[in-house]
Amino acid sequence: MLNSVVTILVTLIIGPFMFYILSRHYGKEKHLKKYPVGLIDGWGDIIFLPLFNAVAIATIEIFKPFIASIACLLGLILTTSFIIWRKNYAHHNDWSRPKKYVFNNGGWYHASYMFIQASFVFYTLILHYNKFISWIPLSGYLILVVIRFVQVHEKIDEV
Repeated sequence: MLNSVVTILVTLIIGPFMFYILSRHYGKEKHLKKYPVGLIDGWGDIIFLPLFNAVAIATIEIFKPFIASIACLLGLILTTSFIIWRKNYAHHNDWSRPKKYVFNNGGWYHASYMFIQASFVFYTLILHYNKFISWIPLSGYLILVVIRFVQVHEKIDEV
């Protein structure tokens, strides 16, 4: 139980808390949107990911280096895809990307966090793909990702 509580606190500190601090520092330029930018930032990063991590820590029994290597590779692929999309194709600027094609240090911190978090999610799902408890908080997060994706593309279609 204590491991899960510590996991929630660490996730909140290295994720949303740092995003909040960095967004106040880097977002003051050009009045950029600050963290939380959208629904996924608020609910996803503050509730669903910490809960997923806590459940994962409670259910993972032994570390498996080969599975971790596969998970890191998948995390790297996902993070690289996100970086390419966010830097080059996304239509909105915020605290992590002050202008198209440019990440500031906050953006690179966010990308690093995403790599670590995505790798951990993949590791957990490879080990526990059949454990329903792992999918509950992750499903909440993924629903928010889909909602955000639809919202962004609706705004693009309006332009």
